[in-house]
Amino acid sequence: MQYEDLEDAFVQTSLGRLHCKRHSAEGKKITFLHGFGASTMVWKRLVAELPDELDICLVDLLGHGESEVPRIKYSVGVQATAVKELMQQLSMESGYIFGHSYGGWIAASIAMDNFRGSGIILEDPAGLKEQIEDDISKYGEAYGKSLAKEAVALGASEYVVGSSLEAETPDTYLTREKLAGIVKPCLAVWGSEDNVVPVKYASLFNEYIKGSVLEVIQGAGHVAHYTHANEVKTVLLKFV
Repeated sequence: MQYEDLEDAFVQTSLGRLHCKRHSAEGKKITFLHGFGASTMVWKRLVAELPDELDICLVDLLGHGESEVPRIKYSVGVQATAVKELMQQLSMESGYIFGHSYGGWIAASIAMDNFRGSGIILEDPAGLKEQIEDDISKYGEAYGKSLAKEAVALGASEYVVGSSLEAETPDTYLTREKLAGIVKPCLAVWGSEDNVVPVKYASLFNEYIKGSVLEVIQGAGHVAHYTHANEVKTVLLKFV
């Protein structure tokens, strides 16, 4: 399938209107959540590798891409609620969620809360308590400023970026106890050369989510689904 051939859809949620790109089919259902500041466009290369029988939905998170930009507090919890409502309306709630980076944080949060889907795929997920604390300790105030600069460069509004960074507190971080609440099958995909969320944190996700499977993509950085689309496709299809 090709990204350009996917159908545009808009879903009204209680928090704002979400845009998504759809390819409806009879196969496995997968909802894709992009990273901070990005949009559905990041999946273009991976989509080209996927078989037509998959039923896929690429979501623009609230405040991103072509989705609505309401004046709200953009927390992971808010994003998770909107995504769950979209999945329910599009009959995707029984399928898988594939979340990259910030989208992985959102996917993990959904999976911890009475998730009725088939499983989750976390690609270089953000949000782990140990990783955030290490980065804050190492970079101080520059940590948040760097994230904000990169997100704005990708096209996100300064309001959404600022609100998102302010919304996340230690209470929302992914901890051992929270991740232990994920009981559905989980695949963690990591780039061996990721310099945003280093691969050393992969073993913690693998340990904290019981029964999870870890696949390290050799030579890949933080966006393996773009730079190593074929390898990510292979481990994804093996998992689902």
